[in-house]
Amino acid sequence: MDSSKKIVFHHIPKCGGMSIAAGLAITFFPWTLIRYGRRGFPGHLNAKKASEDADKLNLDRYAYRRQLLETSIGEDKVGFVFGHYPFSKAVAEKYPEWHYITLMRDPVKRWYSEYFWNRYKDHDYAKTDLDIEEYLESEQGQRDTRSYINFLTEDNQVSSAIENLKYFSVIGQLENLPKFQSDLKSKLGRKPFFFKRNKSPAKPQDYKQPDENSDFHKKLLNLLEEDREIYSHVMSKYA
Repeated sequence: MDSSKKIVFHHIPKCGGMSIAAGLAITFFPWTLIRYGRRGFPGHLNAKKASEDADKLNLDRYAYRRQLLETSIGEDKVGFVFGHYPFSKAVAEKYPEWHYITLMRDPVKRWYSEYFWNRYKDHDYAKTDLDIEEYLESEQGQRDTRSYINFLTEDNQVSSAIENLKYFSVIGQLENLPKFQSDLKSKLGRKPFFFKRNKSPAKPQDYKQPDENSDFHKKLLNLLEEDREIYSHVMSKYA
């Protein structure tokens, strides 16, 4: 296996990840994709099953997924591991020959996107029927305000999340995909093509965000403070 093409794509929810994963597979592993489809990539994380298994074992979902990440990399024969895997410093140090890649976006837009996705999607995993105010008060909604903390560090510290960014070969911003593509080409030798997948199931009339001057929006900003700090660092250093 060509070590320059060993890729872990950490798909943070609602950051354009399905499009990125597909583009990376098409660009760097086309014959595997053509011959086997998704089945050709055993390192793809089944998020629903991972969550259900963690709950059955009474384990923290993120800690359990980090265990799965280590197993997937250790057993992988293709060179592409991807999905809603949180980053693991221990794994990155154990397997430094792999390229760790992720894509991020403005945390406020990311949170709203995840709410509307969960509210209007047609399958039951993580689906909610709560209105937006109730969702923000729920355990799920609160967890969504800490996605960057949860996916980038194990100790819930902003400083640790920022420190862990140094292990990534490429960190992109959804708001600037051309630069992300250019950075991937510089690091991996080819410029991937991305096409839009997983379009929001919310209809335009359903996609109504509270006013930016509302108490709700102010509360959301407060809850997103740590994720916003992490993203601000990403924008200042990697944009």
